Amino acid sequence: MKRKTKKINNHYVVDEIINHDENGYSGEAIELLAKFENYYEDLVSRQEAIIKEMDKLKAENKTNTVKFKQLFANKLNNSANLLILKQFGIH
Repeated sequence: MKRKTKKINNHYVVDEIINHDENGYSGEAIELLAKFENYYEDLVSRQEAIIKEMDKLKAENKTNTVKFKQLFANKLNNSANLLILKQFGIH
């Protein structure tokens, strides 16, 4: 991924890839930000759905099933991604 920002005096700036009109801001940097926000929201939503499904399987005493184990692996993977994002101040 080509970086859209550069650091100047402990702040990040964007050159010439943000446009402003009557509808707001647009451009490459805004599109990339939107994609990232969509990714983050999807990751959080999936994590919540996984937890609900795991709780349901636990209540049905199905913790030894392949489905439960796959959900557990997915939960760990999502948790790791969310932790990395949190370490960068994104949460």
